[in-house]
Amino acid sequence: MTWSKPAYESMARLLGLRTGLVFSPDRHPAVELGVRRAMGRAKLADLEQYRRLVERNDILFDDLVSELTIGETYFFREPGQFQVLRQTILPEIRRRWGVEHVLRAWSAGCASGEEPYSLAMVFHRRG
Repeated sequence: MTWSKPAYESMARLLGLRTGLVFSPDRHPAVELGVRRAMGRAKLADLEQYRRLVERNDILFDDLVSELTIGETYFFREPGQFQVLRQTILPEIRRRWGVEHVLRAWSAGCASGEEPYSLAMVFHRRG
């Protein structure tokens, strides 16, 4: 049995507000499965009750976020994102700010450093 759209959207909105994560509609089944696994560990079956607890309990919230995020890292993990960065974003920054502008970037949640090093390599290659 799948959840109603409002119930799912309520959970996705909570996650988005607290983490910045965005779950597209095509990810609904995977997100629902992850939430159900986290609910099972919390020994809860009611989504609304679980959402209310997750709002107030950082341990449950962290467990849920861990369930829904990718626990792997490697260089240039999302090639499409790096392509957009190279072909669209960096040229636009140069156009707006000039070649002398110092660019700073932040890579959130990078446990072992592959993501920021990947960014640094792209920036270095692009001058």
